[in-house]
Amino acid sequence: MTKIQKSKRFEFRIWSFEFVSNLGFRISDLPRRGFATVDLLAGLLIISIIIISLYLALGLSTRIQVQAKHVTIASAQAEKVIEEQRAKRFADLANGTSSASVTSLPSGTSSLTISDVQTNLKKISVTVSWQVGGNTKSVKVETFAAKGGLNDVTP
Repeated sequence: MTKIQKSKRFEFRIWSFEFVSNLGFRISDLPRRGFATVDLLAGLLIISIIIISLYLALGLSTRIQVQAKHVTIASAQAEKVIEEQRAKRFADLANGTSSASVTSLPSGTSSLTISDVQTNLKKISVTVSWQVGGNTKSVKVETFAAKGGLNDVTP
């Protein structure tokens, strides 16, 4: 008569996984009867993290959009002032500083500075500044005008 030997294999179950010593981990074939409270809480946590991330990303993108709009308006204003000065004759460019308000920006101001660089060369500098959340932002545009340049035509 032959003696049947028992296998040295052992099993134990942890939630829906079972460990079989010869095979490693595998998903149990036991049917699940529904969701446990832990599963619902884990799902809600994941969904909450996703919703909060989307909300924060939306707020950040809105701030970036407003900042880009302000920089675009300030750049356009600075270029406009520069072009107005470049359209003048060299003799009409008086050294000095002047400022004006920019109504399309929050607490917006523009500052025009004209100064001599050399005898027949002037530097035209425009700085447009505005306030955002207590911080001052600005855009600066500079150019040069020379005597005998493109717009320096005597009538």
